Amino acid sequence: MLLGQITRHGNSFKCRDFTAEQLIDRKVDLRRQRELQILGIRIVYALQQLASQILAGRSRSISHQ
Repeated sequence: MLLGQITRHGNSFKCRDFTAEQLIDRKVDLRRQRELQILGIRIVYALQQLASQILAGRSRSISHQ
C-alpha cells in the first residue's frame, strides 16, 4: 500500500510515495527524535542545577575560611 506526501517547494509541489511500513518507521523516528530532544533539555537543566549547587557550596566554604 502506498501513501503519498505532498510538499511545496517554492511555486511547485512534489509528491513522495511511502509504503505503510516506511510511514510507520518515519513516525517512530520522529518520536525518538522528540524523546531525545526532551532528554537533552532535562540533562541541560540538571547540569545547570548541579553547577548552581557547586558554586553555592564554594561560596559558603570561602566565607567560612
